[in-house]
Amino acid sequence: KNEWTVKKAFADFLKRYAKVHNEYWEETDRIFKKDILPAIGKKPIDEVKKDDIIKILDKVISRGSGVMANRTLAAIRKFFNWCIERDLIKFSPAYKISSPAKNISRDRVLSDEELREIWEACDRIGYPFGHFAKFLMITGQRRGETVLMTWEQFDEETSVWTIPRENTKTDKQQNVPLPELAIEVLRDCKKMGNYVFSSTGYNPFDNVSRGKAELDKKLKAARKEQGRFALVPWKLHDLR
Repeated sequence: KNEWTVKKAFADFLKRYAKVHNEYWEETDRIFKKDILPAIGKKPIDEVKKDDIIKILDKVISRGSGVMANRTLAAIRKFFNWCIERDLIKFSPAYKISSPAKNISRDRVLSDEELREIWEACDRIGYPFGHFAKFLMITGQRRGETVLMTWEQFDEETSVWTIPRENTKTDKQQNVPLPELAIEVLRDCKKMGNYVFSSTGYNPFDNVSRGKAELDKKLKAARKEQGRFALVPWKLHDLR
């Protein structure tokens, strides 16, 4: 009988691969502990069948969580492919299992608690990216339009931000009424030049990816202090 159970192999996978190569390894760990190990953890790694995997996915789907079912399948595939590379098995039981739910690229819905955590991380980062992300959160505007915002486009008397036609996706001028919270964020921005969100004042903020990575780093550190897993991966577009 194979001494390599799924549980034992997963512990090795987590240590040698996931923690080294995957920034969100805690999510993989959570998925396995919640749905995979309780079902097949004690099985020898070479005795896991395709039917075992399908039953796990069906159980996740039955909870009404199609997106999580897809993530569960992705985690299973990665694990069993790693097992093949380590010569623990010859074939993956997840081979030719299609995604159980339709993948929607922009379906991440942030909870109120997650939004609060992101807001607090924005406070720790500060200007310009922290203020930029807060403004996106409040207004729900596109990041490409927001990053080009200038002070002259904002009328404080009427609390309206006028987005010029050339900056909009629809090629039409937009007048965006701003709530008081958005105006408070603007008042707290540094005025270094014409652009509202900028490192220099003379050019729009151009390090959005780096800013997002720094924000994720702050979120992860805060959750680690609390003994919690990292936030499920999200995009700035999800703030809309």
